[in-house]
Amino acid sequence: MDASTVDDVSIAYGQRIDRYFYLAAFVVLCYDYTLAFEEEIQYIWARGRTKASACKFSTEEVMIEITLILRVLVMYAFDKRMMFLLAVIEILAISFTTLSIFGSEPPQVYKDFSGCYSAIANSRSIRMAGVWEGLLGTDMLFLALTLYLVL
Repeated sequence: MDASTVDDVSIAYGQRIDRYFYLAAFVVLCYDYTLAFEEEIQYIWARGRTKASACKFSTEEVMIEITLILRVLVMYAFDKRMMFLLAVIEILAISFTTLSIFGSEPPQVYKDFSGCYSAIANSRSIRMAGVWEGLLGTDMLFLALTLYLVL
């Protein structure tokens, strides 16, 4: 065998090992989530909207966004323009989310109403939709940047 064949075999073996580690981490994540899912519903989501549920949801979203940002930055070799672009976009997303959460009136609760337990004012619903659209927009940007580099 020549040196190039050995190098190709070594690279393929290394990539295979990397994929095994990614798979193992994903399986552990899914297993942990499955174990905690029942308690999460019972203690966090069944009580309605509380500070604890908002904190848990925010933490999960932040971790997902950080992971996506790091992946894009690694693909672009930590290019300073890309860092600046992603920083500006994330600062805007955090600002709009904060405004949506803290800058709106609390929902009105109707005890005798069947179906939904709260009515949301139009201005608040627009702000909440804006937050979700912002998350979708940033995720689509990450996808577009990834596809641009890959294709």
